Amino acid sequence: MNTEEKVTSTGIRGRRKKNFFIPLLVVITTMLLFNFAWRAVAVKLAGVDVLSRQEASQYVSLEGVLIKEEFPARAPATGQVKFISQEGRRVEVGAPVAQVTVASSDAGGLIQVLAAPSAGVFCTHIDGLEGLLRPDNLGVLDLPGAEKSGDKKAYVQTGARVEKGQTVFKIIDNLTPVVFHCVNARLPAELAVEGREFEGKWENSPLQVKIDRILEKEGRRDIFFLITSCPDALLHNRQVKISLVTGKLGGLIVPRTALVEREGATGLYLAVKKRARWVPVRVEGEVAGKAVVSGNIEEGSRYVSNPRFVREGSRVD
Repeated sequence: MNTEEKVTSTGIRGRRKKNFFIPLLVVITTMLLFNFAWRAVAVKLAGVDVLSRQEASQYVSLEGVLIKEEFPARAPATGQVKFISQEGRRVEVGAPVAQVTVASSDAGGLIQVLAAPSAGVFCTHIDGLEGLLRPDNLGVLDLPGAEKSGDKKAYVQTGARVEKGQTVFKIIDNLTPVVFHCVNARLPAELAVEGREFEGKWENSPLQVKIDRILEKEGRRDIFFLITSCPDALLHNRQVKISLVTGKLGGLIVPRTALVEREGATGLYLAVKKRARWVPVRVEGEVAGKAVVSGNIEEGSRYVSNPRFVREGSRVD
C-alpha cells in the first residue's frame, strides 16, 4: 500500500467515525430534551392544591311529576287572548290578568277581562292536568294514567285565538307545599322512610324536601315528597328532575385520586420546598369521589392533587 492509499484509507475511517458520532449526538440530545420536557410536563400534570376544610355531598337524581294547587281560568268567549300580567308574577285574587277580544262580528270588538280566581303565581304553561292532579285526590287517582294524559300543546301564548271554555291560564298556589311524585325512585332503602327530610336542588336552586308517604303496590313503589321550600320558577313545570343529598361529609377534603398507597398504607404527597414528600393519612370517610383525611397534616398545607406521575422527591410547583 503506497502513501496515497494510506491517506485515503485513514480519511475514510475518520469520516466513518464522524458520521457515526453525529447521529449518536443527535440521539443523546433528543433524549435529554425529551427527558427535560417530560419532567416539565409531569410537574404541570401533577397539580398542587391547598388543603382546606370543606363539605362534600353525595346526590341522587330523581325524575317525577309535580302535583300542586292550581286554579285554571277559561275563556268566556271565542276570540283573541292578551295577557296583562307577566308570567311568574304573584297576583291577588280578583286582579285582572288577561283579556279576550270577542271574535263575533256583532260584538263590536267587545273585550272581556279575566280576573285571577285565586291568589298565587300567574302561569300560562297549560298541560290539561289542571284540576286533575291535586294534592287532595292522590289516594283515589290513577296517577300513572293521569300523568300520561297531559297535553303539552295546550300551552297558550298572548295573541293566540282561543275557544270559549278553553283554559287559557292558571294561578298556582305558591304558599302551600308542592307534592313531587316519583315512581320506583333510586333512593337507598335505608333513606326511604316516611317523614325523612332532605336537602336538595333543582337547577342549582336549593330545595327542602320531606317524604310524605310511600305506597307499595303491584311491584311499584310510589314515593310522595313534599317540597316545603320551592322556587317559584319550579312551579311552572310538570315533569321535573331534582337532586337529593343522600350523604354529606366535612373536614379536610381531597379528591380520592390524590391518595397514594405505599406499603399497605394510604397517604398524600405534600409539596415541601417544591419536592413531593409522601405522608400517611387516615381516611375518615368518602363521598362523591372525595375523601375526608386526617393525620399529620394541617389546613393550608400544599398537596399533589394528581400524583400519577409523581415519586418521592419529584419536583412539583
